[in-house]
Amino acid sequence: MNIKKYHYVNNLGKIIKEHRLALGITQEKLSEILGICPVYMSYLETGKRTPSLDLLFRICENLSIDIKELFEKNVNKN
Repeated sequence: MNIKKYHYVNNLGKIIKEHRLALGITQEKLSEILGICPVYMSYLETGKRTPSLDLLFRICENLSIDIKELFEKNVNKN
């Protein structure tokens, strides 16, 4: 993975984690809602894995994030 992509994916995970924590939802609960493994949720939040577009939309829907906002925040963090 190139450096720019790594930082983008890492920031994406941090933003998801910030929203999850702000709503008081655990990784385990969110992963259960999304139908994914809790370890995979951890990998997403730490930038070790990149979510599919479908999963990204489901994450945004469940955390009440506008997907546009998610990408704007990510661009502004770089």
